[in-house]
Amino acid sequence: MKYGANYIVKTLQDDFNKEIQDKLKGIKDLEDSIIESPSGLTRRQSKIHFLENDNDFLQKFIALANEINKECEWDWEIDAIEPLQYSEYTKGHEYDWHVDQHAKPYDDGRIRKMSFTYFVNDTFSGGEFDIEIGHPNQDKDQRYNTIEGKKGHIIFFQSDLYHRVRPVIKGKRKSLVGWILGPKFK
Repeated sequence: MKYGANYIVKTLQDDFNKEIQDKLKGIKDLEDSIIESPSGLTRRQSKIHFLENDNDFLQKFIALANEINKECEWDWEIDAIEPLQYSEYTKGHEYDWHVDQHAKPYDDGRIRKMSFTYFVNDTFSGGEFDIEIGHPNQDKDQRYNTIEGKKGHIIFFQSDLYHRVRPVIKGKRKSLVGWILGPKFK
């Protein structure tokens, strides 16, 4: 059973926004990231880059995740973060419905419990972030919420919730995503 909010959108403080923006300035070597379903349909098309691990920087996200964990009343045991992924979506790029939690725990017994998306910019159209909040038999307007990302906003959500990035229509959608880990649920 789930308690608390499914997700929360926050505006980061200016100093943390600046630090994130500064970290991302030098990124040039992005890789194509295409995920296809078994039927051959493209599920994700974007360009990505994993940031080098900077423990002090990552600890700021873990501290923020701990605050969110309390505020959303999840009260999960969380203790680690995966490397952060910078993503760029250009015209036509998208990421179809998916969950971030894997089918099995990692070898150390941890699972993805909390995911986040930080919006680096908002100079694009399309690319909306949809998150499932209802069940499949509900009317589509009640099944999911649509979040139009604003620069400096961050969405934290439960990693087992279906979510997607709609196709970008114009411009370049830039985001930083991460996954907060903890021991598997008992």
